[in-house]
Amino acid sequence: NNYTVSVYNRSKSKYDLIENVTKTFTLSEFIQSLSKPRKIFLVISSDATLKIIEELRKLTDESDILVDFGNGNYKIADSLMIDNCGISGGEYGARNGASLMYGGSYSKYKIIEPILKSISAKYQMNGKKYDCVEYLGESGIGHFVKMVHNGIEYSVMQLISEIFLIDKTKFKMLNEKCSSYLLNATVEILEKRSDVIENVKGEIKMKGTGVWCLEEAANVGIAPTLSAAVFARRATEQVNELKMYASDFKIEIEDNCLLNSYKLAQAVAHIEGMKIIQSRIKNNELLIKICRIWRNGCIIRSVFLEELE
Repeated sequence: NNYTVSVYNRSKSKYDLIENVTKTFTLSEFIQSLSKPRKIFLVISSDATLKIIEELRKLTDESDILVDFGNGNYKIADSLMIDNCGISGGEYGARNGASLMYGGSYSKYKIIEPILKSISAKYQMNGKKYDCVEYLGESGIGHFVKMVHNGIEYSVMQLISEIFLIDKTKFKMLNEKCSSYLLNATVEILEKRSDVIENVKGEIKMKGTGVWCLEEAANVGIAPTLSAAVFARRATEQVNELKMYASDFKIEIEDNCLLNSYKLAQAVAHIEGMKIIQSRIKNNELLIKICRIWRNGCIIRSVFLEELE
């Protein structure tokens, strides 16, 4: 996108994987390589955020723009009063555009908005292209909305796993009727690796967003699908014990019944998520914009989001 980029990373071995950037080897060198007002994007694990922010604030000016893209706990962004941007899309989003959820200073957001738009995914509406990036408000709201996004993702993935348990041959039908990234990925995996279940350990790690979201859901008083998803993930940590008690499970269900059940559960998962977001965002127009920036680039993109809007 014709931007001059400097990078700093604790593990210098990663530098061999990147080109066309200025590679720096200390934080001080990194700061000196940037023109003012400096625009610094942190893409680091949440456990390192506090320490790095503390160091950077000693080296930067008030006018510099420091944004945490680490998808960390929104309460940290709240307490530090740091700009934050939830980002969804993984490796695909890095190459083709991600969904970006921004919180913090509006004036600083407007300065870096062209950069964010250039790296965001695009969605179509009424024949026009729009950017999957939005300013959502002050404090840690960017990470808060990304946390809820992950909660919805947990719920939909749990739904997919339960359908797999019932009948793994039905995913193509479901994806044709209610297309989504997660359903399509499931179809592709099963077509290429029909023996996938035998080759997967069955243990799923959690980074924290699911539990954080469940806490917020409990405060709001709504969490049936999310709680099932979080507890199911936690149970996989005892995967060897689960296998001891596992047995073949078979249930006959008509396609139309399965389809309607999936649609209902998917709707409940998304509505739960929007209810949690409403605890911090009261503007209905902004809630609609969140649905729009989730239309592309992010993991939960689906046709349903257009219907939800």
